[in-house]
Amino acid sequence: MSVTPESFRRKAALCVGLVSIYGLTLVLFGRPLPFDALVVALCLIPLSLWVTLQDLKDFTIPNMAVLLIVGLGIIANIQFSPDMFLFNAVAGLVVLALFGTIGAVLFRVKGVDALGFGDAKLIAACSLLCGVAALPTLLLIASLGGIVVGLIQLKLGRASGVAFGPYIVFANFLVWLTGPIHF
Repeated sequence: MSVTPESFRRKAALCVGLVSIYGLTLVLFGRPLPFDALVVALCLIPLSLWVTLQDLKDFTIPNMAVLLIVGLGIIANIQFSPDMFLFNAVAGLVVLALFGTIGAVLFRVKGVDALGFGDAKLIAACSLLCGVAALPTLLLIASLGGIVVGLIQLKLGRASGVAFGPYIVFANFLVWLTGPIHF
């Protein structure tokens, strides 16, 4: 498959735009972070870009990116909250089972892969990284992003599927920087 100059320019512009959005988010919301938390945030940016570009391309989430986010989650738990590590690890597995089941049920009932297993794995990995207490905030932000884009696509007559991965990883990044919303 050859890359045309036009498609290369579009992809390059998308990458520059995404890096700009993540950089601006880091500057605006990255309250004074400890150095090690800043390192985790900086590691999340290329992983988030990878997930975003792949999911937008073909509605898949790279397993290696999910594993690397899990690795960051393990390191972050050991560094920042070692007493919560086991709880967050078990909760991540429960989240995986829950969202995997929800996706399977939606597929059987609706015949549409509305919440794929890649999304379920990604949500579980992000819940390990940010902590299960941050999961409602993460899901709220990701869902609002997906809903807004879905409505815009519907209004424009482009009602194809909405890749959920980009919103999950951006919400994960934002929650890592700011912490969960406290109700």
